[in-house]
Amino acid sequence: MKQQKKVISTEELPTKFGWPFWIIYYLILDKLNANATAWIVGGSVLFVWVLLFGFIKSQEESFSILKLKTAIQKWILE
Repeated sequence: MKQQKKVISTEELPTKFGWPFWIIYYLILDKLNANATAWIVGGSVLFVWVLLFGFIKSQEESFSILKLKTAIQKWILE
């Protein structure tokens, strides 16, 4: 029997939202005693980022490497 190749698991893919960046962003604004304009700009950037991230995640389609491999094998053998 042929040895099975390892496939990337969906839990290992980098699909998580980058919270450490936004925490550091918040702490820098807080430490520098930013004025209201800087907080509004920072909040707006965060809001747009969340909307963009949500839109991109909603457009994703599930992908299975095993289904792709099977489809390619059927195509080659036909």
